[in-house]
Amino acid sequence: MPASGKTTIGRMLSGKMNYNFIDTDKVIEINENMTVEEIFKYKGEEYFRNLEGKMADNIMLVDNMIIATGGGLPTCFHNMDKLNKAGITVFLNVPIKELIKRNEQSHGRPLLQNNMKEKIIDLYRKRFFVYNKAHIKVNNYNKSIDIVCNSILKAIIEYENNNKIK
Repeated sequence: MPASGKTTIGRMLSGKMNYNFIDTDKVIEINENMTVEEIFKYKGEEYFRNLEGKMADNIMLVDNMIIATGGGLPTCFHNMDKLNKAGITVFLNVPIKELIKRNEQSHGRPLLQNNMKEKIIDLYRKRFFVYNKAHIKVNNYNKSIDIVCNSILKAIIEYENNNKIK
């Protein structure tokens, strides 16, 4: 979801794990030489989702990396299934009221133009089922970034032990 903390948590987690970090939206912006907002405006959402689909295919080829996907990437083209096969996925769950508050303070989110509150509620309802397929679910509300990262690290170790992953 927009403003759930994917990039912030991902960056800190990558440092703690000594992994590289990428934000798929930033990679797309660099490759397209446009912001996500400009891509939506000039090329459309379908074009952007196709770029995300290609990104999901490429993610499967990468090891030892923390990847912050755009909020819509897991929801299209069976991308969540691809991500789950590629590695351990984490859903940063944030209550709708908090997402609304956080998004009121940020700009450049093309899907949230006009009627932001209603759009966040609609996105959450549409995406929650897909996000809930993640291997690990962590509450990212009313906790410090460090506590959230430590919760994720603990959950990763537990997941790896339960699934015999090294």
